[in-house]
Amino acid sequence: MKKMNYQSQDWIKLLQETDLFLYGLIRGTILLTPRSQKIWSLLIAKFDEQFVQLGIENVNFPALIPMTQIEKETKNFTSFSTEMLTITQVGTKKLDKANWLVLRPTSEVIFSHYFHNKIRSYRDLPILINQWTNVWRWEKNTYPFLRTNEFFWQEGHGVFQNRKAITDFFPKINKCYQTILEKTCLIPTIFGEKSKMETFAGAIKTWTHETLLPDGQFLQLATTHDLGKQFSQIFQINFLNEKNQKSLVEQSSWGLSTRVLAAIFLTHADEKGLILPPQIADQQIWILPLKSNDHSQIMQWCQEMVEKLKTHQYRVKLINMQEKSLGSWIYKWEKSGIPIRIEIGKEELKNNMITYSVRATNQKSKMKFDLFLKSLPIIISKIEETMKTKAKSRLNNSYKKITDFLKYAQIPEKNQAYLVNFCGQQKCEKEIQVKTKTTSRVVMEKLEKTEKCFHCQSTPAFKTIFGRSY
Repeated sequence: MKKMNYQSQDWIKLLQETDLFLYGLIRGTILLTPRSQKIWSLLIAKFDEQFVQLGIENVNFPALIPMTQIEKETKNFTSFSTEMLTITQVGTKKLDKANWLVLRPTSEVIFSHYFHNKIRSYRDLPILINQWTNVWRWEKNTYPFLRTNEFFWQEGHGVFQNRKAITDFFPKINKCYQTILEKTCLIPTIFGEKSKMETFAGAIKTWTHETLLPDGQFLQLATTHDLGKQFSQIFQINFLNEKNQKSLVEQSSWGLSTRVLAAIFLTHADEKGLILPPQIADQQIWILPLKSNDHSQIMQWCQEMVEKLKTHQYRVKLINMQEKSLGSWIYKWEKSGIPIRIEIGKEELKNNMITYSVRATNQKSKMKFDLFLKSLPIIISKIEETMKTKAKSRLNNSYKKITDFLKYAQIPEKNQAYLVNFCGQQKCEKEIQVKTKTTSRVVMEKLEKTEKCFHCQSTPAFKTIFGRSY
């Protein structure tokens, strides 16, 4: 835990010991335990609240897609061809190549099929739909939550009548991602466009929400894609416009996966273990009844507290202290990252008080329970502010401006966010990647015409963040 590296065995051991995952039967797969599934479900609920406000509805589409349909979109097919899981046999019968099936690596094809059959007129537009589902991509190197052969995500797709309609939508969905990532997950993000090399295959433009993890590597958290008319041309998604003329729709897609859980765990952890954001912690409060001659009275009071906290919609767990010592439970609480711990012993019972501790700040306080219950929104707000400030400060201190490519190439670990002037060309970026094992993460803004690329010296250049990434 001293080095926050998601590939370290100590870190993976921590995730296992805190019951967040088990390895699956197949290489590169994991089981989401009740803990991690609860965190993921709470995050889903947060997004669904925002999606409803944007007019986005949930759907659920099949995982199997005909290979012939995927091959229609050449760029998309090429980008996923080495990772696709293909079904070539059913039972003992081998399928003709024309009947091969693919376990979805992404869902543009099936969404396009839906739109093709659903849309007839401009009155049908826009359509904004999303699915929470699983996808398959056979990865060379896998790590729990971060990169697995099967993972869970949300994949949203929208179709629009014209460029203005689709352009108006992008700031709304990007704001949705930024709000939840920063205010719920408490993860500081860097938002901007992707370079040509990093843009999603089949997209005109890609926007990204990235964060820099404590080990100095970037993690892409969410992306939004402008697909233009590329898929609507291939899959003939037509509609009659207001002039009764046949037109092609404009398409977009946007997504976020369970790798955000990896970002949550790593961003906030300290040397003692995890620290979970209160809004999406599977349990927000542990109550520890201390061993005492007044044990039955203590347990009765603890049960009353549990009921009151649950009535106020807090997620709380009463710990069975007979199983382990107080020290063991405190150690487990710290490792598990539960936001608040309450201890109730003989002294607390006598004075009608509670002793509570905050995981994010290591602060311990005494308070009347009724006042504690009333103060909980403020306590949680302070926890969130502490976590957010700490993470934001670390990110802000990680920026380093680079003007000389030779000096950049000589930096040994490259574990920061490097601000450079970059031309944005694929050939140039590929050369940088080969020489430094880094890529552009976020294209921030276009610079003055006189500003040159730090690598190839061409103009125009863009203010761009480079770094290593997972």
